Amino acid sequence: MWLPWDHTDPGAPKFLVFDSAAGGGIRMANDALRRRDLLDQIQQDSRFHTPAERCALYRLLAEFGRGLSMEEYRQRGCEEPLVHAGR
Repeated sequence: MWLPWDHTDPGAPKFLVFDSAAGGGIRMANDALRRRDLLDQIQQDSRFHTPAERCALYRLLAEFGRGLSMEEYRQRGCEEPLVHAGR
């Protein structure tokens, strides 16, 4: 359920989360997902079947996002050139 932005209450929900029913469903939230936590979740996510699949996501973050530098991309076990994962 969407709620209007409330700048008077620091604890008020500030963004809409689109999640599966098992993950809590669509809801408003005020908690922040920190960069390091996101990268750790990606590293531990068992839905990636190969390192190349994981590196494909890291590569997108490195190239198009602000979440991962190319050095961090390499530190997470990914090398150039990227092997396209299952495409």
